[in-house]
Amino acid sequence: MSNFLADIFGRQVPQQVARQNAIQSELYRTRKEIETKMAVPVASTGTPISELNGMARTLAIMANMGDGSIATGGRGVRGGEELMAQYNRLVGMAAENDWQNKLNSGNR
Repeated sequence: MSNFLADIFGRQVPQQVARQNAIQSELYRTRKEIETKMAVPVASTGTPISELNGMARTLAIMANMGDGSIATGGRGVRGGEELMAQYNRLVGMAAENDWQNKLNSGNR
C-alpha cells in the first residue's frame, strides 16, 4: 500500500500521520454528507420536515440521510443509521489515533 502523502510530498511521511490525515479527511467528508442530507426540506412523502413532529420528523430526517425512503429508491432509515454509525466509528478512530500519537510522542 502506497503512502499517498509521501507521493504528494516526495518524501517519507510517517504512517501514523498518514493514517491521521486519512481519518480526518473521511470524517470531514462524512460530516458534510450528513449536514447536506439533514438540510433536505421535505420528507419522501412530500411533507415539509418543518411540519412534522416527534418520531415522524426524526424518521424522515434519518430516511433523508439514507438517500430517501426505500419506496423512492433510497436506503431508508437503515441507510441513515448506517451513515451515523460510520461517522461515530470515524470519531472513535480519530480519538484512538490521537491517543496513539500522544503516547508515541511522550505527550500524555
